[in-house]
Amino acid sequence: MWTQENRHRYDRSKLRYPSDLTDEEWWHVLASTEVVEFVGERRAGATGDESGAGAPRL
Repeated sequence: MWTQENRHRYDRSKLRYPSDLTDEEWWHVLASTEVVEFVGERRAGATGDESGAGAPRL
């Protein structure tokens, strides 16, 4: 049975993985990074415009 003593002893609400970030920590990460929309050249058929995209070429 859960008594007040046991609830305190088994409380897991404050446990985190070392890699977990709080919302405040995420804002620091997002503020220090740049948004990159596209880097490099686009590949042919990457947009799906090419008929038979993904099919083997004979």
